[in-house]
Formats: sequence, structure tokens, C-alpha cells
Amino acid sequence: MKIAVYAIAKNEAKHADRFMASARDADGVYVLDTGSTDGTAKTLSAAGAKVEQQSLDSWRFDAARNKALAMVPDDYAACVVLDLDEVLVPGWRAALEKEISGGAARVQARYTFSWTGEGKPDLVYYMDRAHRRNGYEWSGIVHECLVAQASCLPEKVAQSDAFQIHHHQDVQKSRAQYLPLLERACAENPENDRNAHYLGREYWYRKDFQRCITELTRHLTLKTAVWQPERAASMRYIGQAFEGLGDKANAERWILRACAEWAEDRESWVLLGLYYSRQRNYAGGHYAALRALQITQRPLHYMTTHEAWGALPYDLAAFCAYHLGNLAEAVKLYQQALVLEPDNQRLKTDFESVLKARTA
Repeated sequence: MKIAVYAIAKNEAKHADRFMASARDADGVYVLDTGSTDGTAKTLSAAGAKVEQQSLDSWRFDAARNKALAMVPDDYAACVVLDLDEVLVPGWRAALEKEISGGAARVQARYTFSWTGEGKPDLVYYMDRAHRRNGYEWSGIVHECLVAQASCLPEKVAQSDAFQIHHHQDVQKSRAQYLPLLERACAENPENDRNAHYLGREYWYRKDFQRCITELTRHLTLKTAVWQPERAASMRYIGQAFEGLGDKANAERWILRACAEWAEDRESWVLLGLYYSRQRNYAGGHYAALRALQITQRPLHYMTTHEAWGALPYDLAAFCAYHLGNLAEAVKLYQQALVLEPDNQRLKTDFESVLKARTA
């Protein structure tokens, strides 16, 4: 079975050697360089990749990925799509061969998007990263999706914990292109619920709160916007946007709606607890934080956050317990928070203050 790795790249020479080392078990590596000026193409070629250079007049991620895929000869059985800031984890090939041999046409890798400060996996989810060579294409200006053509339908999709990809984000890389691309994508296909959510989120990142509210409210009306974790996330952003505008009543209403939409979502309960603590509603904050802690299994999807699954819920519950006069409970909660973040000086200071108050 011949397996290819294909990618698009621009000015990523610093990642090229690591990328190629991780793909050494592939039968071929194919990269479309879309205008690098830092020697990316030369470095990749020297390491054994087959590289073509082509600049696109009007940038679309789907067009670039489809051109990269077209570089892979038809005699390959399967392809892995990889970015230059990602690496394949050893053992990936055997895992992928097992799934393809078993009839899978599309394989979702266990994908680690981000890492804790201690270097442990943080945000982990399954992601479309491998497919049969023929019968697939990419669609979407940005946040593009892998689409099966009629020849592949019905398709068998497999998820593999042994087929793993690690992402090592280049934090220096600009996100500036995402807003105009998302605006173009939503204008091109206004019924795409996923892009509507991403566009509203992008407005929130930029503190354009009114546009955030407008777009995410529209997202929630779309017929295909049925995935509850994403709907709850839109409601959270709307609530935070209203708070940013100084509208406390609507902020609370939308955060509560997020909790009701998907009650098994730690992120919504933590946000509610934070909101109530800022309003000095310590009973409400205490309840919401403890409700968050009742959810003990972090789901493998991309709507979870580091904050909700770290020390924050314990910290928040402890803070509220202290203000409610429950000092013994606050001590225990701070101790649990410090297990997760032992080097957090602010947590240590708060914990010591509660200990002193308890013994006074």
C-alpha cells in the first residue's frame, strides 16, 4: 500500500526539517509552496519532498489543498494531509494501513491542537486527516472541509487513536487573513453554519461585539446549526459580547441559555460562575463552579478550553466559598486547584490568606 503525505506551505522553512522527519515513513511527500521567500521550497526539496511553487491570485485554502492533492499520483492508495507546523506521531503508518485495509475511505486522526505549560496535551479531538487517493476534494475558502465525491458514497469513516498528529502552533504567525476570508466564505455560502460560528467568534476576538452578536444570532437560526456544543459556544460568545457592551441583563440571559443548551459543557458553567463572581453573586458563582466540576470527562471535540479543564473551576468555587464564609470548603478547593497549577503564585497567596482567616 502506497501512502502519500501532502501539504501547502508558505514561509515555513523553520518547520521544514521537523515536518519531513515526521513523514519519513511515507512513500512520497508532496508540497505546494504558495510563494515562500525564506527558502521553504529549497529546504523541503533537499529533504526529499516533491515541491511545486505556485502563487494563487485570490487566496482560497480549498483551492490550494486541491492543487497539492493533485500532485499525488493516482497509484497511491491513501493520502495524509499535514501542515508544516504539524508532525505525525511514530506508529501512524501502521495505524492508517489497518484502517484503510479494513475498508475505511476517510480516517480521522487523534489530533493534539495545543499543549499545557508543562508540555502535556491540552486540546485534543478527532480530525479528518487521511483519505483514499481518489474521490475526495476540499471545499471552503477557509476552515475548509474534506468532501467525498459520489464515487466514494456511501463512505466508511474511521476514528483512530493510534493514528496521531501533533500540532505545534507558530504563535508569531498572523491571524489577520482569517477575518476577510471568513467574511468572503459567509457571503459565498451564507447557510454554512460552521463558518457563521467561526466568523462570529472572529468578531469577538477583535472586540467587535455588535457584529459578533449579529452573526452568532444568525448562526443559531440556520437549519443546519444543530450541534449543541457549537450552539452553546455561540451563546457564550454572545453573552460575553453583551457584557463587553455593558448590557448585563442580556449577558446573563445568553450565558444561562448556553448552560441550558448543552448542560454537559464545563465551559458554559465556568463562564456563568465567572460572570456571577464579577457581580458579587457568590452563591450563584459557587453553584455554577461546582456544577462545572460535576462534569469529569473532557470530550474530544474542539469546543473545549484549557481554562475550563484546569485549575479555574476549583479556584472559582474556592473564591466564592470564601466569600460565603465556607472557609473549610475553600481550603479544600484551593488545595485541589494547586494540584493542577502548583506554580501559580496567585493561587498560593489566596490559599495562604484563606488558611490564615480560618485559624484567626
